[in-house]
Amino acid sequence: MVEDLKSQIPQIIMLANAGHKPLDTRIFHKEAIFLKKNGWDVTIIIPHTESFEFNGIKIISVPLPKRGWHQLIVCPWNIFWKSCRLSSLSVFHIHDSELLLVGIALRMLGRQVIYDAHEDTPLQITYQHWIPTYLKKPYILFYRGLENLAGRFFTGIIVAEPVIAKYFPSHKVTLIRNFPIASSFHELNNYSSRQNRIVYVGLLSKARGVVEMLEGYKKASQNIVRTPTANIVFGILDANLRTPPIVLAVCTQ
Repeated sequence: MVEDLKSQIPQIIMLANAGHKPLDTRIFHKEAIFLKKNGWDVTIIIPHTESFEFNGIKIISVPLPKRGWHQLIVCPWNIFWKSCRLSSLSVFHIHDSELLLVGIALRMLGRQVIYDAHEDTPLQITYQHWIPTYLKKPYILFYRGLENLAGRFFTGIIVAEPVIAKYFPSHKVTLIRNFPIASSFHELNNYSSRQNRIVYVGLLSKARGVVEMLEGYKKASQNIVRTPTANIVFGILDANLRTPPIVLAVCTQ
């Protein structure tokens, strides 16, 4: 069946907004590369400074947003316009909730559309400090309505976490977790020979569990025998949960 589908569909068109980079880990390295290796023609449409091709995958750029609201209005329009100029037989794979209206419009034009839900968008909105409190509830209802439409009309839904699946019809959902790529770990040492070190790389914010992580560190530090090499390093922390990220390193000597 998969081979028949390949013969009918010339390419997979991945659509991503300015929150992602062209060589994004999930979009490019995990999904696009996998599809390419399995015989699919893959193109990514994304805001960037230039169009290019990398590892056989075409990157089609649209202008980067100049203002915050451009990411919500101008970028989706540009991505939609570029998408309409590509083959109508393609599968359009959306990676941002900001592009749901683009997906609905493409579906109305008869295109096959898949939504890749990376985040629990309604929950994420509750943590956005830049959104006025009085607007959060209407904004959440708006996105729930969009996701409901996506679940009804899109060809398929991909979710990164099981908890996200509750927003969509179960018969359309496929779970593709965001695990690390195993081949990235070239050398695996025996745990008993490793240093007593824990490293977290990424953004730490309330939405991503910074409070729980720090509480976990506090509990763990009470039960760990500290040695000169024992330390915990956190990559980036939003210190007040409302300010720009800063680097934090916590060392236990």
